[in-house]
Amino acid sequence: MEFIRLPDGCSAMGSLKEDKERYSDEEPAHPACVDAFWMGKYEVTLAQWAKIMGKKPARSQGSGKHPAVPVTWEEVQGFISKLHKKTGRVFRLPTEAEWEYAARAGTDTARYWGDDISCDRAMYGNNANNNSCVDYVPQQGGTVGGAAPVGSYPPNQFGLHDMLGNVREWCADWYGKEYYLSSPKDNPTGPSASSVAPQARVLRGGSWLDGSRIIRSAARKWLAPKKRYYDTGFRLVLDDPKGTENRATQ
Repeated sequence: MEFIRLPDGCSAMGSLKEDKERYSDEEPAHPACVDAFWMGKYEVTLAQWAKIMGKKPARSQGSGKHPAVPVTWEEVQGFISKLHKKTGRVFRLPTEAEWEYAARAGTDTARYWGDDISCDRAMYGNNANNNSCVDYVPQQGGTVGGAAPVGSYPPNQFGLHDMLGNVREWCADWYGKEYYLSSPKDNPTGPSASSVAPQARVLRGGSWLDGSRIIRSAARKWLAPKKRYYDTGFRLVLDDPKGTENRATQ
């Protein structure tokens, strides 16, 4: 696994009322500041999952370079625990605030490449009900009805790949529909419980299955921690890096 050090900083979180693509749970837009942290350059792959867990996730598809799906939030916690025992190092899921800060990478547009959607920048819309990039899937080695190998699309300004599209990514936080009304400015970690039933954790980034409205830095989704879907994976944060000034490997 490769990790990139992201500097401490602040960015807008959520969407303005003028954003026609916004969902109500993205309001109000507000500043969120995070301490420096190390974010996975790529989504965790099937090969990495199998190396730690002994086998690929049930009903997974694709090569070892495809994202590790389908995995539940609770299964991810098991992966993190075993990874710690194997390496002696501390890993975790990003908070929702860290995730959006990482995805935006200093931008204030709907997507880290601009406001317009692009089939050349993210794997999305592989769905007959949406404006589709399905013709682009074979060019990136994508499976039929599935994700592309990690790193198939250009990185954002922080050097992170697939922060939008490919697979939805689990975050550490409980999902709170109105959490932004009271979210603290510095290092927010989400509500103490979810606002929906059953209790749900945050998902970010959208996936190969989603339409363009979900493929935005501010878009929020959620899922019960025991649930799994073919478009839901994760990337990790490394809390005790050992490496060069801006990159660490594990």
